[in-house]
Amino acid sequence: RNSTVKFVIIATPRSGSTWLASAIRHTSGVALHKAECFHTQKALHNCVNEWKVPGFGMPASVSESMMKPIEYLTPILSLPESAIKTHVGFKWMVNQGLKTRTDRVQALRYFNTHDVKIVVLERENFLRKCYSRYDMRRKIQINEPIFDHPTFEQRLALLARIQWEVPYHFWTWCLHRTRKDSQALRHMVVNGSQVLVVKYKKLCRKRTRKEELRKIQEFLGLSYEINPNVDTIKSHRGDLHNLIKNWDIQSEKLSDVFPEIHSWEQAECDSDEAFSQESASNDRSASYATNGRILQEVHRQAQN
Repeated sequence: RNSTVKFVIIATPRSGSTWLASAIRHTSGVALHKAECFHTQKALHNCVNEWKVPGFGMPASVSESMMKPIEYLTPILSLPESAIKTHVGFKWMVNQGLKTRTDRVQALRYFNTHDVKIVVLERENFLRKCYSRYDMRRKIQINEPIFDHPTFEQRLALLARIQWEVPYHFWTWCLHRTRKDSQALRHMVVNGSQVLVVKYKKLCRKRTRKEELRKIQEFLGLSYEINPNVDTIKSHRGDLHNLIKNWDIQSEKLSDVFPEIHSWEQAECDSDEAFSQESASNDRSASYATNGRILQEVHRQAQN
């Protein structure tokens, strides 16, 4: 299937890659793996076997295989002859699987020599990425069901009012880690032969979203437009002062290490601005109840 266009979406955690992958996957003619193929052994196994390409099956346990991680790229980017698809791709988070510099260099060499197009999704606001990461962790700890992008608007509106007291050590760890991941992403941008950089900030704003998706369509050579109205909702919205209990204290301390902090505090997406205005018009103590009361109401609605 030499005429099939191969591509990879490369991103870092909490960058909107689930939304983007879903939008592209629902475009006619596209076969895009549902799993993040290098996330776990199970995910890798599922990707290799998902389309049952002859000659590319693998053992039930990846550990039983002697193949190196880089060798899985060919089966992941292959389709059976019977598949009526023009494009095949997968999503790769740079902190998963092929995460050493040697792995990334080898992967990039493979992409360049096998005519694989690279769509790099960048979210430059490290602060909101880290808050999203912390919020996800805390909800897992309290056994709150996690949806990457909940489609239940009423439930999401309640969850958006939770305020976490984020510890300083988490911010420093996460911001340094995010910067490292971003550098790995830039390595792909600089050294890839066919690369398109897509900005998260443009995708989450209505006035620029359609144009950004059009760039992806043209870059990949898709015959159909990518639908911008994927049935997902942004999980974290509003002003950071409303999302984080101790933000005034933390931001002052963090600004000494990360001067960009104050620029990252600004609204990133349309939904941030709208939610901040809504919160400002209400009494803050009334709008943001205790986390316990909020979760009780969320669970009550889930039971109903």
